[in-house]
Amino acid sequence: MSNILGILEDHKLEHVPGTAVMGDASQEYGGVDVSRLKHGRGRNSHIVLVPQPSNDPNDPLNWPQWRKEMIIILVSGAALMATCVYCTILPATLILSEVFDQSITDVSNSTGAHVMAIGCVTFFTSAAAKKWGKRPVFLASVGVMCLACVWGAASQTWGSYYTARVFQGIGVAPVETLVTAMVGGS
Repeated sequence: MSNILGILEDHKLEHVPGTAVMGDASQEYGGVDVSRLKHGRGRNSHIVLVPQPSNDPNDPLNWPQWRKEMIIILVSGAALMATCVYCTILPATLILSEVFDQSITDVSNSTGAHVMAIGCVTFFTSAAAKKWGKRPVFLASVGVMCLACVWGAASQTWGSYYTARVFQGIGVAPVETLVTAMVGGS
């Protein structure tokens, strides 16, 4: 059992760094009486919660399971939508080239402009999420992304379509950075 899936057990350390001792309320660890710490509920009442939730009802650690799962589903849907916004025009490159009377290179450059907008805007959206919170930035992102998609679909000129692609990138940028931060809990 020393080498399962290439993972070696450490026989020198009492506790692996980054882990927490979980046990019943009568245990003590590191001079801390775990009976004073917050524990799981129901059949998990013997588990010490790490990290410890605050007393704030807005702390995600205090949310009911259904709410956490719903947020993960919504955030995953937005990430899927952001990915689709990026790559769904690729099969239509030749059609877009004909419709807007542009070269294939110009149509491909619209995807490059989209990606460049993502790269430039993520710095600002990450800072905005730290200042104002992830939720308002995330909601604004999804709104901009949806409006820019409608704009791109309704475009009659190449300039309008190209600009819509840039705004799609601006809308996608927060999703690129905030989804991992939301799932990771930071």
